[in-house]
Amino acid sequence: MEGGGGFRTASQTEKYLPVITTVSDHGMLNFTHAMNDAGKDGDGKPTTVQYVDIPFDLMTTNDVCFGIVKPATEQVKTSYADMLKNTQPREVNDATVFVSHAWKFTFVDVVDALSSLSENAYVWFDVFTVNQHASLQVPSDWWFTTFKEAVASIGHTVLVLMPWDDPIPLTRAWCIWEILSTIDDSKAKLEICLPAVEQKAFADFLVEKGSDKVIVKITSYLILSWRSLKVTVLEGGTC
Repeated sequence: MEGGGGFRTASQTEKYLPVITTVSDHGMLNFTHAMNDAGKDGDGKPTTVQYVDIPFDLMTTNDVCFGIVKPATEQVKTSYADMLKNTQPREVNDATVFVSHAWKFTFVDVVDALSSLSENAYVWFDVFTVNQHASLQVPSDWWFTTFKEAVASIGHTVLVLMPWDDPIPLTRAWCIWEILSTIDDSKAKLEICLPAVEQKAFADFLVEKGSDKVIVKITSYLILSWRSLKVTVLEGGTC
């Protein structure tokens, strides 16, 4: 697709995933700062967003979706990125990075993890890119073809992991599929990003315990996660 955005691989994508624009990492960071600054009254306390009175700094990505993104796009019934495309077109462009993450992460931690990306990066971040007012109903094989090919076509997937020693995405079937969709293409790049607090925790463990302990700890966790994931899938649960 020309002049579109994140998913550019096939016409099926446009049919089933009409939201194809993306938001820049720089734009998300500015959005975070703006939300914090807007509600400060001089006492230095974090902004409180009118969503069950959760301070913005404590909101999960799920909270941001239902407390900020959906209300902000309620009238236009589009994705946040599509809405932004009409008001701040310079912040929206073709995706250069696909973000794989868990919605239960604290949103500001995800933004912090993504801050290591280039200022020229445009991220495919589902909470902003997908129309949260529309249900996505696609053929069962769509995820194994169009979606998989689309993730690979972006060419760069950033996997946000936290906590570093017990990463939630590795227990999510959806995130694992996004990882597979990336590494199955030899030209695509998979990058792991951690927020500053997790980077420090990892570095401290490395210094105190040594690299061999890190390998043992991560390997043990991956084995346990895989067993847990298989049980969940076999039992028909959701991740």
